[in-house]
Amino acid sequence: MRKLAAGFSREDQWTAIILAGFLAAFFMSATVFQLRTDEVVWMEGSPLDIMHGSMLWAASSMALMIGVLRIGKPRIATLWLMGSAVIGIVALDELFMIHEHSVKITGDDDHPKMLLIASAGIGIFVLNRIETLRGVVLGLLVAGFLAHILYLVMDMGDGDYFQVPLPNHVHRTAEEYLELTASALYFSAFFFHASSMVRKIVALQTADAASRLEGATAQTT
Repeated sequence: MRKLAAGFSREDQWTAIILAGFLAAFFMSATVFQLRTDEVVWMEGSPLDIMHGSMLWAASSMALMIGVLRIGKPRIATLWLMGSAVIGIVALDELFMIHEHSVKITGDDDHPKMLLIASAGIGIFVLNRIETLRGVVLGLLVAGFLAHILYLVMDMGDGDYFQVPLPNHVHRTAEEYLELTASALYFSAFFFHASSMVRKIVALQTADAASRLEGATAQTT
């Protein structure tokens, strides 16, 4: 924990504050729009569902930007770009309810969710092996994965596999917010990683420009 705090620069602190403000506004907006409708929170196409789809698109765009920033390292860039594509597909699924049709094939829509969460875990493991992830970024990814697992437990606990001992409304609402929280944590990890990379690139370019200016000044004197 001390090591993480020691590596948390002032720029990181401001990034965290700005990101926290954005997420607070996002969750409040999602809740307000949900409360203003007659649809239940777990209804497909509900305001919270749509907001979750938009959060996934934001996470996909962050992964896309990181992939572009990593274009000098093809293997790492490819992983990020593949991740962006997968998250984009999940966003489409969330908005247009594609995986729900799997019920017609398997009799249950939990299997695609299990596959998705397993893929997320493998993706985080592989990413941490080949990419240099800072403590806060890895921490956010792990927190997102844990929230994702809790979401799956709540989803499976609707009577399909076991029954969560909660009133139905509380249970289903918690399930939807856990799903949104997981995606928000993934987005936050990507945002932190991208902002750190951009700051490093700007610092290198600034140092390079200063070095060239110093060299040109030395030649003219």
